[in-house]
Amino acid sequence: ISQFIRGFTGKFKPGLNLMAINRHHSGQVFNISHSTIVGASGDLKIKGDKHIEAKHTVIKKEGRKWTARDLSTIAHTHILKRDRIDKEKVNWRRLIGTKQIENGDLIAVGRTFFQVVIK
Repeated sequence: ISQFIRGFTGKFKPGLNLMAINRHHSGQVFNISHSTIVGASGDLKIKGDKHIEAKHTVIKKEGRKWTARDLSTIAHTHILKRDRIDKEKVNWRRLIGTKQIENGDLIAVGRTFFQVVIK
């Protein structure tokens, strides 16, 4: 897992954990165990980022996989797959439709970045 998790001393819970790696929530871990809307007024409330819409992204478990879907009309959600993190050219991709997310992926919701940790 990437450099952001290596120094983390907290505990991750079963399910999908989003660890904020920048901005106001840096170091905080948000656990998701069911379908969750991430946004300024979603189930998982992200404050202090003017680029996050009220309902920005939905993350949910579908069978044994976790998925994310962009709900934003302006700022969008972006994903960096874990197998591309250590490459010279980092290429964030706009999340279009529903995509699987995996352990180690980075997700940008507005301008707040999260590392995905699945337990």
